[in-house]
Amino acid sequence: MDQGEAAGIVKQEPSKSSRTKHSARADAGGPGVPTEEAQSNEGKSTLQGPASPAKIVARRVKMQRMLDLLDPGCQIGFVDADAIIPLMFWLGLTKSRTAATETLRMGFGSLQIENAGLLTLGDHAEVQMRLVEGLRHLVRRDSAEHMCEYIAGNSFQRPRAWFNSMRADPNGCVDITQVQNLFARMEVTSDRQTLFRLLSYMIENPCPSMASDAREAEAIESKKFSFNGFLSLICRCTTSWVLHRVWSMLTAESSKKLLSDYDIDNRWIQLQRRIMISLLVNQRFWGRESRQVLSALQPPMISTAEVQELQELSQDQWNALFQRVRAQGLASVLPQGDGSA
Repeated sequence: MDQGEAAGIVKQEPSKSSRTKHSARADAGGPGVPTEEAQSNEGKSTLQGPASPAKIVARRVKMQRMLDLLDPGCQIGFVDADAIIPLMFWLGLTKSRTAATETLRMGFGSLQIENAGLLTLGDHAEVQMRLVEGLRHLVRRDSAEHMCEYIAGNSFQRPRAWFNSMRADPNGCVDITQVQNLFARMEVTSDRQTLFRLLSYMIENPCPSMASDAREAEAIESKKFSFNGFLSLICRCTTSWVLHRVWSMLTAESSKKLLSDYDIDNRWIQLQRRIMISLLVNQRFWGRESRQVLSALQPPMISTAEVQELQELSQDQWNALFQRVRAQGLASVLPQGDGSA
């Protein structure tokens, strides 16, 4: 072996003492190239860190703007469930008004959902969206049902089985770690850190009906989930997914750089019109549920007299209306001279 080869080997293989010193500097946080694991952990900590106050305020402003569409001017102080159910139909979460109604009832304790309860859904929006997307994937993998039917079917049998698979305390409650492990086993979400923040936030901000119950209040005080609390978590996240998806549709990219409130209001009206037309035209797809949803629909643009008139329609009148819409096309239900339609 000549001197050149020996020098090459020495250059490729640093001495043990040199490696030890380099490792010590890295462990001490000194200069040096970080390992792949350290780089990965650094990236995760950056991505999973708590949201900045500016982002939190922006999310709450978006949710408040969405509530202004559902309850203009917040004059009533609550949103009727029948204003959200058509959106759940449109986004493919359900084809059953009963299942959608039960989902909202278990999420908020009432079908007249207080604005304050919906505003809490503005925080931790990303992890709520990922959680529901994971649940939707699970539903598609295990069943041909829609998500609301899958969850609410047989008196919430499946969520009850999920809850019973966790280790509960003598009071029948489970802690946050148990819920984290459950969702990890179900492969719904793998982001444990942000999921922990969401679960803690949901416990600290329960729906009013749960906070008023003594047994539920005890579970909340101990920062644990009862079955009703666990079910409310899933149902509230589902509602949050609906509202954020609708807001994304209303604020989608357009030729304008910044949408005004007037533009968003117009898009909201157009979306409501599309949903109503779909429920009218696609009777074969929606079935009898379309009639039930339309009869119960009470958005701000429809007066009480018009709603009462819809509820008084007979089956023959509904069939005639469906046939008229199908025969004459969309023009039969759109206002005359409305060029924006």
